[in-house]
Amino acid sequence: MALQIAPLIVAERRILISLYLFMAGIILFHLLPPIWHRGEYLDWLLGGSLLVSIAGLGAAIYARHFAGYDRGLFILVAFTVGFALASLQFAQHDQPRIKHGVTADIQGTLIKIDGNADARSRLWIKLDAASDIVQSGILPAGGIVRVTTDKWQDQQYLGGAVAMRARLYPPPDRILHGTPDYGRRARVDDVLASGYVIAQIAMMPNDHAGTIKHDMTMALARYRAEFAAHLIDLMPKPAGAIAAALLVGERRFISEDVYNRFRDSGLAHLLAISGLHMGLICFGSMAVIRFFGALFPSRSSRFALHKYAAITAALIGGCYVLMSGAPVSALRAFGMAMLVVLAILHDRMALTLRNVCLAAFAILAFNPMALFTASFQLSFAATAILVIWYESRARREPVKWHWIFRYPMALITMSCLSAMATAPFAAQHFGTVTPWGLVANIIGIPLTGLWIMPTGMILTISVLFGLDWLVALLMTAGLHALYHLADWFAGFPLAGWKVAPPGYIALFVMVTGMMISQLLTKPMARIGLVLAAIGGVMWAFRPVPDGVLFAVGRTPQLVLAAHNGTARSYAPLSDFLASMAELRMGKGIEQVDLAQCLLACKHDFSHGISASIVMKAKGLTAACKDLETAFVLTSVTPRYPCYSGKPIYDISQKTGYNYLIFIDKNKLQLINNFGSSQQACPALQPHPC
Repeated sequence: MALQIAPLIVAERRILISLYLFMAGIILFHLLPPIWHRGEYLDWLLGGSLLVSIAGLGAAIYARHFAGYDRGLFILVAFTVGFALASLQFAQHDQPRIKHGVTADIQGTLIKIDGNADARSRLWIKLDAASDIVQSGILPAGGIVRVTTDKWQDQQYLGGAVAMRARLYPPPDRILHGTPDYGRRARVDDVLASGYVIAQIAMMPNDHAGTIKHDMTMALARYRAEFAAHLIDLMPKPAGAIAAALLVGERRFISEDVYNRFRDSGLAHLLAISGLHMGLICFGSMAVIRFFGALFPSRSSRFALHKYAAITAALIGGCYVLMSGAPVSALRAFGMAMLVVLAILHDRMALTLRNVCLAAFAILAFNPMALFTASFQLSFAATAILVIWYESRARREPVKWHWIFRYPMALITMSCLSAMATAPFAAQHFGTVTPWGLVANIIGIPLTGLWIMPTGMILTISVLFGLDWLVALLMTAGLHALYHLADWFAGFPLAGWKVAPPGYIALFVMVTGMMISQLLTKPMARIGLVLAAIGGVMWAFRPVPDGVLFAVGRTPQLVLAAHNGTARSYAPLSDFLASMAELRMGKGIEQVDLAQCLLACKHDFSHGISASIVMKAKGLTAACKDLETAFVLTSVTPRYPCYSGKPIYDISQKTGYNYLIFIDKNKLQLINNFGSSQQACPALQPHPC
């Protein structure tokens, strides 16, 4: 069988099968019920998967003399290794969490600060043994709690010991079905509780900070914070905040309004350190070294100048990763850069899909949870499609256009391919697509690559000589041009267009199709393209919720889709819950003026059905008499049914879960945040639902 299938597979892309099964193993572990992710069940999974992986690897080595069998076994081992690494990651972070909300005094080391410049700051605190909440046995020493505060970040310092009184809650589970699971991400980060500060934050003596104050990680974190603060003081708004994001990865100084403009214009990726920035830093440095070497041909021709330039570029790229705090996008870009450098050192082709897969293997081996992050998915989708395009062009004859036209055409092609590859993932994680991003990037990428990043590199060096104020003037001009570009495109119609997410199944089908299209030889590769198109059709016809009900640990809060393409909230929502509702429904949310709903509000859905929304007991009578509505949604418990037989759905009893609401005529189907589906039963009806 292996001999029959082998001719259909592109030999140099067999690694795609291993990567696919490796990711499938990680996904399978996370699909298991939560009971398997803790305690002795997790130990059994980890031990069993490790044994199977070792046994499979031994069998593959033993079968290496049998053509085809060893390769097949190695591919299957990739699946078990992915499962085992995901199990190992959760086993390493299997710490107890608080079970319910508590108010406690906490003391620990401030290790991280994030948030937006015009919003509440979020402090990451590593608990000390002297903390009351540790001594009482509620949480273990060394665990991390995240607390929000209205105090500005400048009043805190990284690596210092702090004490405060806070209200803490368990890390959130999945907020809505089909949205990211922030609870699992918090677990991998050792976050055991989250909440908010309710008393003054006190700074403790430095000796309470422990050894963490002196380690390299904290030293780099303090350097990034200090350098970012220096850029803020050196440049006017918002240039300083954008410069801090580009040079050291500190995005907390960017206001929400500025970030939204970049997001709606399709330029938000420029604010995250990724392949574009790493390529400019590494290979820009390589080009400069080779340029100056070419000025002295008699000397540079005596040794392989390009290899020494590649090694120097790798060192510069490594320093840039450390300065940026090593986010997933920067690590992925640095991994790709290192593979390119190795290819140059071995005189091999650098930009290949194989190298992209190797970089993915490396990142997922150290952090399997990265597979589910927007940073990983967007970065590798864009990188893979561009490398595929590059490989296809490398096999053809070079285009005989003038160099003035080659660069803009390549830039347009790159923008189109990246936009198509990342659109499903952006819709899944952010609920938006950016139709104008193609045009904005054609201007924004050269502006960043040829002006902003080179001056940023010079500014970083000029700080040592006290000349950064002079370079900052030139960089500020470029940053202001980039901001005004984002602001201009963000004002266009359909900028930041909200769409419903495709869902993980549709994404799985699309990714599988694209892998098959690159793995099989022509014409069989068309099967993959057809499969990817099927995934797109699944996205287009995926049912969109008619409403969202938030009821976990709070008074039920209702959000319903309206006939005008928006959604209406019948209770004040926090920014976080509003963003989750917008993401899942693919619509912007408007707050209803509850003062106009003295008795009941009439809500018109997009498919021609109307409902009465009741928030006061005296409104039930009016809602029952309203002949224009099909059913009643009430947040107060009814005492009698409607004489007309109109169904009354009591949402005040739906506690403990958050729900997606799907409406079919006058019937409600509910899906809770763990994926269980049930039909809502009208209150006070004579027959069981």
